[in-house]
Amino acid sequence: SSDVCSSDLTFQASLRALANSTNSLAELVGGLNRQACAHSQNGRFTTAFVAELNPTSGDLTFLCAGHNPPILRRADGTIERLKSDNIPLGIELTEKYATGYTRLDPQDLLIIYTDGVTEARDEDRFTFGDARLVSIAENTGSERAAMTLSNIMRSLDNFVGAAAQHDDITCMVLRRT
Repeated sequence: SSDVCSSDLTFQASLRALANSTNSLAELVGGLNRQACAHSQNGRFTTAFVAELNPTSGDLTFLCAGHNPPILRRADGTIERLKSDNIPLGIELTEKYATGYTRLDPQDLLIIYTDGVTEARDEDRFTFGDARLVSIAENTGSERAAMTLSNIMRSLDNFVGAAAQHDDITCMVLRRT
């Protein structure tokens, strides 16, 4: 709907403006939350995963605000979830958002996705689910991130078949080389 589109554009504009004027991820998200609260209508809120990666060291500072925690597949096959216990943006004006930290080592794989991926339904109304996505991550080799993304989308397409979807399906895959 145009309301959702307008909300997304406002959020993106706020992100661009604040990214150039804040020093830390927590400050950035605090500013996004204030903007979201100011523009919130009818109890609407925004979930978000925001991260800052140092490509040289692999240091990753992140903040998960009510969003699905991304899947981190380590080079040794270990699966971790990037969680931080924060509420979505646009609910509480004075909320203090906490960041998390990890390091992406060479060949680690990060899968960031919206709930439209795991909540996608097939023609019998079964959901794709978290376990299927984790299984794909577990069985991923050392291929490029684009190939992993392609495998996820192909598996999702095969699962849903001709069933109409009612949420955005967004996925981003990052592999540190």
